[in-house]
Amino acid sequence: MKKILERKEEEKEPAEALKARRAAAIRRLLSVLTSVKQELINARLVPSYLIKQMEDLASKLQDQLS
Repeated sequence: MKKILERKEEEKEPAEALKARRAAAIRRLLSVLTSVKQELINARLVPSYLIKQMEDLASKLQDQLS
């Protein structure tokens, strides 16, 4: 039991590593969101208000990175 508890403590990452992983995930999400948005615009598959919402979301995510 003691070894299991010690292993769990070792698996915890420092705050800096978590911050880096979070930033990387947000950057990946922004990239995917931008690509999908462009495809939807080109194919005219969704109304403009949805594109606007995607742009707003991208803006909020970008704010999280800074």
